[in-house]
Amino acid sequence: MIKVLIVDDSKVDAEMLSYILSSDSNITVVGIVESGLEALKIIKEKSPDVVTMDINFPGVDGLTITREIMQSKAIPIVVISSAYKKNNTSLAFKAIESGALAILEKPVSLLHPDFERQKKEIIKTVKLMSEIKVVTRKAQESQSHFQNGNISLEKKSLQIIAVGASTGGPVAVLELLKNFKRVDFPPILVVQHITSGFSKGFADWLRDSTSLDVRIAINGERLQNSVVYVAPDDLHLGVTKNGIIVLDDGPEIHHVRPSVSYLFNSVALNYGEKSVGILLTGMGTDGAKELKLMRECGAVTFAQDEESSVVYGMPGEAARIGAAQYIMPVDKIAYTLLDLIGERNGKS
Repeated sequence: MIKVLIVDDSKVDAEMLSYILSSDSNITVVGIVESGLEALKIIKEKSPDVVTMDINFPGVDGLTITREIMQSKAIPIVVISSAYKKNNTSLAFKAIESGALAILEKPVSLLHPDFERQKKEIIKTVKLMSEIKVVTRKAQESQSHFQNGNISLEKKSLQIIAVGASTGGPVAVLELLKNFKRVDFPPILVVQHITSGFSKGFADWLRDSTSLDVRIAINGERLQNSVVYVAPDDLHLGVTKNGIIVLDDGPEIHHVRPSVSYLFNSVALNYGEKSVGILLTGMGTDGAKELKLMRECGAVTFAQDEESSVVYGMPGEAARIGAAQYIMPVDKIAYTLLDLIGERNGKS
């Protein structure tokens, strides 16, 4: 049985979440509280497997609550908030930075047309999160691994970087991009599995946190150097040989849209040895087979290591099938890329 604690200052919203979660026979709600102090007390007493929380508390900093919960006991925290309120979206990603693992859209009401979809997503996410052993974000002594020897990067002419991530990905993507300040770099395309309605907030958060030019990708737009392009809601992201963005509303791949597999396949076929593929933390196998295709086409390929991954699904599969040349923590991926970009820019 999965034990869930609901933290929400709205009794109506909390009761709706309790109704949703309790509808699944494998989930039990062990408490509903309105404040961080109450949450810490229940966590100590009942040891919930997952905490769901809103991040808007009158007179209280929801981010502080997130940090306090994580410091008390590393428990998967799922932020459930209103997607289309700008302030909520911004706070949601700050909560992710503080330790929360996932963001979901809060249902408007039981009668809303999207309620059943949202209900299923909340239950599915809580179940998935309950299986995760939370990785604390302290500096770790992770070892880098190289499949089939070291890689000679000096002769590469890098034109594009493709990044894919899922659970735990927002912080990993942020950590990667923070290293590109004050550096000229080729276009970076990012597919992050995230609840519909939060992609723009994700891009805004990355831009505000890194001071880089981070944009939501637009169909037909030409790629520019030193710009990060984030896949929009519900559309696959690809690119042509001429550097034109392609957005596709075709079928889901691996049950998701946008799909990392779609992006990596597009980059492999159109850029080959002039590209880099990076597969970060995430559940499932999206992107792993296509990362191998990128490698076979001559690209430099990376997968995040198990020690630093929140979920070693996607990068683990990439490592298992030999898709990744480099298997390492995100900071070392960034440093290796900077060496490559330094060569490209004629820097020492």
